[in-house]
Amino acid sequence: MDRTQSNRISWALWMVAPCLAGLDGGSPSSDAATDASVAVGPTPVQWDPAQRSVRVHRVGELARTEPRPDAPVRGTLEVGSRFAVLEAASAPGCRRPWARIATDAWVCTDYVRASAEAPAARALPVIAPDGGGLPFRYARPRRDATSLWRTRAEVGDDDRAIALRRDNTLAIREVLGEGRARLAVTTDGRFVYERDLDFIRPIATAASGTRVATGAPATAVAFSLRATRAWPSAALALTGTSANGPREVPARRALIVRETRAVRGVEVLLTERGWARASDFARAITVDLPADLQPNERWLDVDRASQIAVAYEGATPQWAALVSTGRAGHSTSAGMFRVRNKLAWDDMTNVGSGAGRDALYFVGAVPWVQYFHGGQALHAAFWHGDFGAVRSHGCVNLAPDDARWLFEWAPPALPAGFVNVTATARDPGLRVRVR
Repeated sequence: MDRTQSNRISWALWMVAPCLAGLDGGSPSSDAATDASVAVGPTPVQWDPAQRSVRVHRVGELARTEPRPDAPVRGTLEVGSRFAVLEAASAPGCRRPWARIATDAWVCTDYVRASAEAPAARALPVIAPDGGGLPFRYARPRRDATSLWRTRAEVGDDDRAIALRRDNTLAIREVLGEGRARLAVTTDGRFVYERDLDFIRPIATAASGTRVATGAPATAVAFSLRATRAWPSAALALTGTSANGPREVPARRALIVRETRAVRGVEVLLTERGWARASDFARAITVDLPADLQPNERWLDVDRASQIAVAYEGATPQWAALVSTGRAGHSTSAGMFRVRNKLAWDDMTNVGSGAGRDALYFVGAVPWVQYFHGGQALHAAFWHGDFGAVRSHGCVNLAPDDARWLFEWAPPALPAGFVNVTATARDPGLRVRVR
């Protein structure tokens, strides 16, 4: 799926500001007089130990990579989070001290509140109790031109409503009220009548991902492409009937390959469930390592031919999963990339891409997103279960549990209390190779 930087409202789609839109805006202003012709660096200062944390109280509060207002953005902070002050510095652009709250992450304390309370912040995203393993519930309008309002005070005034398309997907944070007046609240605080929505049940597809056994090659993992059977012997894999005691293998199930053999010219695999035809499975292949790979560097190999992604530490495979890369006309770009930013969730749309009316889409708060090339990202897909086949608009789709595992494993780590984080030279992003 692609992501647009546009914040406009379309005739067809309700648009909200993407998580990273405007990251270079909202810079702290300063009343301090500084001579622009003289470079003034930060000066370390003592932080009051009675102030055990700084608390975020504004939506969209930014952390920057250095203690200056024009420094690159490191991430966006969740309202209510309290962060320990690791060091403090006096520098232009902030009347009070700048506070470092994480690696390469500084905030101007003009815009956060010092607190005597202990640090406390959530690791995001938080799984919703009724979200089916996702951070939010998702819903689509029951009809075109469904009304959505920016504020609760506007609810019921259709002249002030945004018209939703039936194929918009909204992420719902909570539901308020009673009866037919119940209001669904979106992740950015907009309002729509619950009665006008159909809630989406996430596709009941188990995660395909599996850890690779210590010392085993990536080729030791096979994924069933369709529902199939495993048999007690290699010969029965070709000729067996239901009377021979086969074991059922669901589609997209990861199995460990213990042996391969040719029987009458047909390749069969021995797995923990028995013998099966190799043609019913997808398998990773042995790959060459990136030339400048560090010994324990984490990286991801995405094979568009097999639709398998393998996570490595150095030369050692750690995990493998089925994915869905871009379909014809929307191919996932081949090459060597690095994740440049990670987001707990992000709105995704192709508005502004030139797509025709019938091809437009909008999905709110897609979770576990890692952008590695332009608008192409690794992210969860809860709207389909076709992993192992091309499907996306250019992104690499993963089952939600797989996307979560990869997001938590891959650098840079998303610090608790951060909604998103941008990679830096000292904290680089995951290397991603697409073949």
